[in-house]
Amino acid sequence: SVEQYFKLKGKRQFDYISSTGCYFRCAFCADPFVYNRKWTALEPDRMGEELEHHRRQYQFDDVDFQDETFFTYRKRVVGVTEQFIQRNIDSTWAGTMRADQGSRLTEEDFALCAKSGLRRVL
Repeated sequence: SVEQYFKLKGKRQFDYISSTGCYFRCAFCADPFVYNRKWTALEPDRMGEELEHHRRQYQFDDVDFQDETFFTYRKRVVGVTEQFIQRNIDSTWAGTMRADQGSRLTEEDFALCAKSGLRRVL
């Protein structure tokens, strides 16, 4: 059963893809060719609805956003963190970030991310 894998890992992790593509042209990455430098993403409200539903259904305690660059837009990141808080989604989460994306976030943004359950930035 699936339960044996949760016991092995020690937590119930839920992998979630909230966006596809990437705007950037990193020399080491194939994404610009695969996605033609296009980035599309779900809105925070929809993500909140889906995560709330899946949390009830699967009882996960950690979300791992599998986006190429989760922190692409500050406003969206803040919206997602607010969804975690408003909907009381009791889960930690992790997402990917380029260094330049982190420099656009304020201390308050990072504090909100931490309050909503951010545990790791990749």
